[in-house]
Amino acid sequence: MVGRVAVCVVLAVGWAKPANAYNEFQKEFLKTYAGRDADKGFRRLAKKAKCYACHQGKEDRTNYNPYGLA
Repeated sequence: MVGRVAVCVVLAVGWAKPANAYNEFQKEFLKTYAGRDADKGFRRLAKKAKCYACHQGKEDRTNYNPYGLA
């Protein structure tokens, strides 16, 4: 029984689709659009947005805004 569960776990992990959201994307977004030259209020808002710089909606992470589609 334990062997079957282990096989199922290995298969599920192997078939799992990896996330495409990387911390590097957020860092580059902040560097490009919310750098030192940007308005202080916009910088604060951009840092607070986190994942929502690319995604719309709080429940559905597959719903991208135009920046996320690019």
